[in-house]
Amino acid sequence: MKGSQTTHFMATINSSNAAFLDGHVEEATEHSAQLSSTIQALPLTPALWHSRFAHHSHAAVKKLVSGSMVNGLEPVTQTRPDPVCVPCLAGKMNANPFPSSLNRSITPLERIHSDLHELKTLNTTGFRYWVTFIDDATGHHAVTSVKKKSDTFDAFRAFKAFAENLLKVLYLLIHISH
Repeated sequence: MKGSQTTHFMATINSSNAAFLDGHVEEATEHSAQLSSTIQALPLTPALWHSRFAHHSHAAVKKLVSGSMVNGLEPVTQTRPDPVCVPCLAGKMNANPFPSSLNRSITPLERIHSDLHELKTLNTTGFRYWVTFIDDATGHHAVTSVKKKSDTFDAFRAFKAFAENLLKVLYLLIHISH
């Protein structure tokens, strides 16, 4: 690099390869605090404070300002906040459904589709989740309740045993009728 180079700070690197800045932090004076609070690159908008406060609701940010709950938080401009916040939407967005498949199973119980759902409140019998099982070949489906997510595999084994017994009964009925 041509020209003069100026060292702005130094850091010592220890045996764990961690760097620590050499020096100390100067005490902030009232003047430096006022000076730093007046320097800003962005206008203080509701959207800015919304993102700075980890995407807290706009109403809550407004309450922080109006209630003087945060030192140095200046009232924001009176612009109406944008109702579309991309990070908030992405965090609340569900995944797109899987595309339909032309590949269908022809043997019962060869492929089972399942999904676990959570109830918003505990039901009267203490179950918080419900799980669905759908046989790809026959379309036979079952829904059962589970108290914990960890109970899902036991629910699947019970569904599988029930479906296998049902297939045996159907097989016998078909062969008896012929």
